[in-house]
Amino acid sequence: MKNRGVKIILFTSLNSLVARGYGDVSLPCALKSASYKNSLAAPICLTNYLVAEIARKNYDEAREVLSRTEDILRTGYYLGI
Repeated sequence: MKNRGVKIILFTSLNSLVARGYGDVSLPCALKSASYKNSLAAPICLTNYLVAEIARKNYDEAREVLSRTEDILRTGYYLGI
C-alpha cells in the first residue's frame, strides 16, 4: 500500500523505534495498569473511529482501498515480517 502513496499510521506501545520504520505516523498508545497485560481496547477503538470517519468522507475510494486490502490479506503477507 505504501508504494501506492498510502500513508501508514501505526499505533504502538510507547515510542517504539523498531516499529516506527513501518509507518509515516506513529501514535504511541502506552497504557499503565496494575494488570500483567495492557488492554488493547483504547487503540482498537481509536483505530475503528479513524477508519470509519475516513471511509464515511471518502466512500468510493474506501471501497476500492478495502478491495485492494483484502487482496493483500489473502496473500498472508503482513508488514514485511
